[in-house]
Amino acid sequence: MGRKRKKSIEGRKICVVGSSKRFFSGPTAYTICLANALSKRNQVSVVLLRNLLPRFLYPGRAHVGKDQYTIDFAPGIDVYEGMDYNSPLSWLGAYRFLMKNKPDAVIMLWWSSAVAHMQLLLKLVSRFRIRARVIVNVHEVVDPLEARIMPIKLYSRLAGWLLLRGIDACTTQSEFDRAQVSRAYGVKEEKISVIMHGLYEDYNQPMDRSLARKGLGIDEEFVILYFGLIRHYKGVPYLLETFNSLPESVAERSRLLIVGEVWEEGDKIRQLIDNSPHKSQISTEFQYVPDAMIPRYFSAADVVVLPYLRASSSGVAHIAMLYGRPIIISDIDPLRESLSDYEGALFAAPEDTAAIRECLLNVHESLQSRGTVHYAPPERSWDGIAARYEAILDGLLSARPAVQTVTALPRKTMKVSAVVCTHNLDNYQNLVEAVTSLLEQTHRELEVIIVVDGNERLYRRVMEDYGGQERIHVVLLEENVGLSGARNAGIKVAQGDIVAFIDDDAVAEQGWIENLVDIYSKYDAIAVGGKVLPIWLRQKPDYLPEELYWLVAVTHDGFAEEEVTEVRNTFGPNMSFKREVFEEVGGFSEAFGFSQGTPSLAQAEEAEFALRVKQKLGKGMIYKPEAIVYHKIPPSKLGMRTLLRRAYYQGYSKAMLERQKLHADPIATERSYLKALLLRYIPRRMMRIYRPSEMKKLSVLVASIFSVGLGFVCGYTKECIVGWKKR
Repeated sequence: MGRKRKKSIEGRKICVVGSSKRFFSGPTAYTICLANALSKRNQVSVVLLRNLLPRFLYPGRAHVGKDQYTIDFAPGIDVYEGMDYNSPLSWLGAYRFLMKNKPDAVIMLWWSSAVAHMQLLLKLVSRFRIRARVIVNVHEVVDPLEARIMPIKLYSRLAGWLLLRGIDACTTQSEFDRAQVSRAYGVKEEKISVIMHGLYEDYNQPMDRSLARKGLGIDEEFVILYFGLIRHYKGVPYLLETFNSLPESVAERSRLLIVGEVWEEGDKIRQLIDNSPHKSQISTEFQYVPDAMIPRYFSAADVVVLPYLRASSSGVAHIAMLYGRPIIISDIDPLRESLSDYEGALFAAPEDTAAIRECLLNVHESLQSRGTVHYAPPERSWDGIAARYEAILDGLLSARPAVQTVTALPRKTMKVSAVVCTHNLDNYQNLVEAVTSLLEQTHRELEVIIVVDGNERLYRRVMEDYGGQERIHVVLLEENVGLSGARNAGIKVAQGDIVAFIDDDAVAEQGWIENLVDIYSKYDAIAVGGKVLPIWLRQKPDYLPEELYWLVAVTHDGFAEEEVTEVRNTFGPNMSFKREVFEEVGGFSEAFGFSQGTPSLAQAEEAEFALRVKQKLGKGMIYKPEAIVYHKIPPSKLGMRTLLRRAYYQGYSKAMLERQKLHADPIATERSYLKALLLRYIPRRMMRIYRPSEMKKLSVLVASIFSVGLGFVCGYTKECIVGWKKR
């Protein structure tokens, strides 16, 4: 059960959840190394998942439970070992262990759906009983073996989605996996941090090369090593085919070592060896290798070949880097990332025996000319990895709600006036869908105000369909005054305690108004907005990055965290204010926004109004991401000239806000967003620039930043000139 050890250094209280040494694997080593590094500055406990599944189902059952491993947890770490897949009593023990230690955060390793039910239990206890932050390290998006069996694959995806839903943070070992996790499980990319795999220093015990080879009975001058589990996705048959194709002059002086426990394709590999023209030059060790033997194999090798068909990372490659060996490895995105800072890495396309052969001959030629080849390992300390986790945890623990709970109006007494402004008869079907979504709201204390902006034909059509309905009021403006003026006209006739705004090409979820009212009911709020999601009327453009969705009035990546928080303003299709706000501050400025279908150079009507509200009433808008409106995006808004023109207008309008000085820093939101673009989003996309779609998105991102900057400079210059002339 639990090991009683002396208490570790006081600090953050962290519990690590991972695999025990009974079913030893890469996640086991990761668990031990991470916990040991964290324990140097924190109070660390560990929950181990001991019996993962019935032993007869485990391909590596021959070594289950054997004590063949030199690494272990450091003194001072309280270890519970452990939870069994079929033992509710062991689950109860883990529950009591967590309740005793009460960690500030729980870091879980996710690598297989076999442990999902145990980890889901630990997640529930962590979140709802001890209120700990939950961080999940995703070792595998889906285990390669599970991915090949459709029912298990589906279960794995469902289990992963349940585990990752609602967590505080997630980590992966590559940018590629980061994108995969976000796509597969719906985790927002802002919550996912890339922390590259550390080097296993415990295995760095090099031997004299000649002694290592003598101990293995090797006389050949060129030693090629494959090390690790033998599974389908490891690609060992391609290494054998490559070895068979080597020139006779090279093969007869070479020794191919295939070392590892056979999980899959054992018969196929044995047959390939039996049929090899260089059979006498191939040695195999088809068993799990004890830790004590690892230095001998890597010290004896001249090159390590890992011809994987797919992989998220490779612990074997990290051991090979410690020994400074050349590594021939498959050119797969996460592996290329993992070895990007190692000079000795040579990449060959998966299944490409000709490319592997060329790499082998290049290494052989280097050895012939230089005698020995050794590369310096990269800096990948576990202390550094622990520091990354600590930084994530510090950010989570320091976060505080931006709003305070107060007694407010009972929800049922709050009447809402929903204002939708329209001008174009061609957009009538969209208007009908917008109004329908309002009439179907779950909050029933609602009136709908349709403001027709200077179009009598459209007004007559609206009156035909909606005139005389009790919950709908239609207002006609004789002239087209623009969006701000139309909104102000709606405000004047509104009877609700709250005035909400939605665009005529948007539709609201049924609970939109209810979610807005919920915040007014719980908090001392004067303005509430929600999330705007896109409806692409044609295929989503592959060149528009999520960070630039604001160009089409959709909530962009980096806008705000997925929780209730205060922002300056949300987007126009999804915002609301208490009616008395307009009595105190006035309406929207008609110097901003659209008029007669043409954009003004100043488009920041929502931001300008929000700054006036903040200046006079001292409060911003509360953002509730569950209050969702969908904004329709036609192809006409997605042309490059249209997007860059919009970006220019945004820069121009922000210059006007800067000059008006409605706040000490009126464009603080934009400064923060630009900083995130330069320091986080652009570097992330540059790491994936070899993908055509990423190249397009990066180009649009840079061009848009330039357009915003140009607009800001032009707007600021003009405002300065206008101010100078008025003096």
